[in-house]
Amino acid sequence: MFNVRYMDDGLVLAPTCHKRRQAVRVVNDLFDELDLKKYPDKTYVGRIERGFTFLGKRDPAQ
Repeated sequence: MFNVRYMDDGLVLAPTCHKRRQAVRVVNDLFDELDLKKYPDKTYVGRIERGFTFLGKRDPAQ
């Protein structure tokens, strides 16, 4: 008997827009390779100063 838990949240932080674009390409390539889907209504790319929700918790903007 196996106990399996599926987690589908991920977080990538990058210090610059250039590094963020590189990270997004890597994630997209990996998702394609693994035949996984991203859902646009659940995907956020932006500045952390605006706040974000991760693992069901809201990180308010500073």
